[in-house]
Order: sequence, then structure tokens, then C-alpha cells
Amino acid sequence: MRTDYRIDQAVAAGTIGPFALRGGSYWLETLSALSGLFTMGTNATDGQVVVIGSITYRFKTTMVAINDVQLGGTQDASLGHLIATLNGTGVSGTDYFAGTVSPAAQARAAPQSASQVMAHSVTIYATVLGAAGNITSTTTVTSATWTAGTLGVNSGTIDLSRRGPDGSTFTARATQIVLSAGQKTISLPPGTYEWVIAGFPVSYLECTRIPTASDP
Repeated sequence: MRTDYRIDQAVAAGTIGPFALRGGSYWLETLSALSGLFTMGTNATDGQVVVIGSITYRFKTTMVAINDVQLGGTQDASLGHLIATLNGTGVSGTDYFAGTVSPAAQARAAPQSASQVMAHSVTIYATVLGAAGNITSTTTVTSATWTAGTLGVNSGTIDLSRRGPDGSTFTARATQIVLSAGQKTISLPPGTYEWVIAGFPVSYLECTRIPTASDP
């Protein structure tokens, strides 16, 4: 089978595309990572922690142990050290104590939107996709919050829409998948398409054309 369109890396909620499909019978597959929004209303204090799955990250003015994260002068600086630790973009001894697993085995931080930067927040998602990635998330940081006690998604949709006759708007919804993982076989006419993702901050997408006897 021919894969006409595929995204193998995390993409944020929103509109993905446009891209062209030549038409025919397609196997559509979507898989979303469970996630939670972590917000630091104020800066942490020395020794306060953020727990993600089995790992307890401790903010420290002077780092002394594995999984210690550098406490910054502001909540944005501290959050930046945590993000760098989770994503493997940080520096040992600067962002985290030597020996800390970086990138983290269980979770990553998605790129911050402009509104998230202003709100001192970041979407943190599980590295294991689908329901199997459901892990706990807690914190003792004063004024810090998670959207839930576990990384998860209560509801959301992933739609595949086709560009309308005017050539600028996407008016015809081809399919809707309402789960953290979904698959569907559907007949699609040739045209320009886009994914419209709501409620799933981190998703992976694939459109695979099923060959027919008339294919060259």
C-alpha cells in the first residue's frame, strides 16, 4: 500500500496541511499522546518537586542529586530548565544534575505557544502513545497546577477535511475520529485536504491509499 501523507513527529492541535490526495480507498490512522498542561503561577522554591510518572524532578538552587533541576530566578527560567531536561535539549550541570535521564523516558514537553509563554505554562505529553501512556502528574510547587492528576484527554476530534469549490475554504468533512487512537477505511475523491485537530495537543497522522486492480 502507498502512504500518500504521513507525519511521524508530534504536531500541535490545530490545522495541518494542505496536502494533495489522488483519490481512492484510504486507510486513515491517527494516534494521540496523552498530555496535561502544566502551569507555574509563581516560581518554585528550593526543594519543591514536579512528579511525572515514576520520576520526581526537584528544583534546587544548588543541584546535588540525580533528577535535580536548576531553580531559576523566575518561573519562566525554572520552567525552561524543566523543559530542557524533559526534551534532552539542556546541558548537564546547567539545566539538570549529572546522571539525570535527559531526555526523559516517560514524557516530553511540546513547543510552547505564544499564549502558553505568557501564561508560564507548557503541554507535557507521554512518550508512549494512546491509553498506555496514561501516567500520573503531580507537583508541590506553590501556585503550580496540572489540568488533571494524570496525563490524559477527556475528549477531542481529529477530522480530515477536503478543500471546497472556492479553493480557499475546507468545507467538506471526510471523516471524524473521536478517540486517542483511531483507524478508519474511507473512500476519498481526489483533491486537497487538511487535518483539523481539536483536543489532542500531540498527534501522529497517516493517510495510506489501498491499491486496486485498476492501478498501474
